[in-house]
Amino acid sequence: MKKIITILFATLFISLTVFVSNSYASEIDDTSYSQKKEVIMANDFSNASNSQIITNLSFYKKQILNLTDEEFDRFMYNIVKDNQNNLDEVKANLELVGVTLNIDNKGADVGIEPAAIKPSQMTLTAYSTKRSGDSFWRLNN
Repeated sequence: MKKIITILFATLFISLTVFVSNSYASEIDDTSYSQKKEVIMANDFSNASNSQIITNLSFYKKQILNLTDEEFDRFMYNIVKDNQNNLDEVKANLELVGVTLNIDNKGADVGIEPAAIKPSQMTLTAYSTKRSGDSFWRLNN
């Protein structure tokens, strides 16, 4: 009986934890997400030309180094998700600011872009990043 009560309590605790997490996620709207500094910086970086990035190189490097791990992951997610440039250009621009991106994009000639397809037709893309100063690689999808 004690085992059953323990299992029920653990199940209830996990359920409440998941519910609270989902409630928090649903409270974050698109506007507040798009106003995060790392999302704005990713959009600016993605829209900047190579010469603009070189001109603001120290600014970008400093800003990227000062991002927390969570902010850096969000920055990279937005770079990969929204970037319409050629994959080689994206990698080169990131290298300039001390970020290494490894991604195998089968449609590299069309750039990095989300595709509107059915879930059964979706192929997940994994990429890894390394920020200068970090001693580890990040694996994202």
